[in-house]
Amino acid sequence: MTKCKKNLQVVFLAELIVFICEGSQSVNLPPWITSVFEPEYYVPAKHPTPLNLQCKAKNGIISYQWFKNNVKFQTNDRVGVNEQSGDITFHNLTTEDFGVYYCVAENKHGSSVSSFVKILEAALNGFSGNVHGNIICKIFHHCKIPCSNQPNCQPINECTFEWRIGRGTGNKIKTNENVIIDSEENNDTVTSKAIWKNNPKARIGENATLQCIFSGSPVPNIDWLLKNGSVVKPNSKFQSESNGRHLFIRNVTFDDDGVYTCVADKSNLTMNSYLNVTKLIVIICEGSQSVNLPPWITSVFEPEYYVPAKHPTPLNLQCKAKNGIIRRGTHFSVQSL
Repeated sequence: MTKCKKNLQVVFLAELIVFICEGSQSVNLPPWITSVFEPEYYVPAKHPTPLNLQCKAKNGIISYQWFKNNVKFQTNDRVGVNEQSGDITFHNLTTEDFGVYYCVAENKHGSSVSSFVKILEAALNGFSGNVHGNIICKIFHHCKIPCSNQPNCQPINECTFEWRIGRGTGNKIKTNENVIIDSEENNDTVTSKAIWKNNPKARIGENATLQCIFSGSPVPNIDWLLKNGSVVKPNSKFQSESNGRHLFIRNVTFDDDGVYTCVADKSNLTMNSYLNVTKLIVIICEGSQSVNLPPWITSVFEPEYYVPAKHPTPLNLQCKAKNGIIRRGTHFSVQSL
């Protein structure tokens, strides 16, 4: 009795499981194919480098045949089949050679069929149709430039697209805070980003305009919050335009001075815009005193100061003014908040 290693091979053929000892031969059984093929192979048309597929099987004396689209394939000047070795070789292919192939291994007891293999054309054609004319974009508005009439590119997972600026230039456009390149052209939404806001100044009695810009597709609507956190409602004092990007404040007073918050809908992104309300500027020659005029403040403050809670280093703000004897308020120092 032949001594065998305990090597188990499972052969699925007509729902029959056969146990094979290494080095032995299965009597009265058809061959079993050992080759493993990829589902798809991409070959450029008329490419000189050949593609070779080997169909291998075991069990006795075996002959091989290749079929294309369920028809036995005959060797031609571009595709050759070796019925003894099981090889099929592709070179200088034309459109008619692409299709679905499979191998049949046969011995005197029967035959076995390999998995199906698609031989497809690897291609990258040029852009077709008319290119875009001029696309008009408004400043601070979202502007989308589609990549239309894309060329046929196969296999698609091997294809990449780049955007470049300028005709015949190598200036590649990269994604940044203002530019987003969609991974797929059918992506109709772009996540909103905070782009720009202003910090305007206005004198008492003038009108002021606060601006807040968010990008995105579709462009988000913007709500404004007052200093007390309430939503601005259009009235004789406040008016918003351009999806909320502009907030007009009429006839400003010192009560309007402060930080206003703009909020982009759906994304909940926020930015702060600071309105600085001032009085009429009075020009005073150095050393002189303006009679019958209120003092003018010479101190310049930042819109915001951030102080850690219980921080030992004090924060000191000094309010300085000129013109006569000025009543001084309580000196204010922030310590250990």
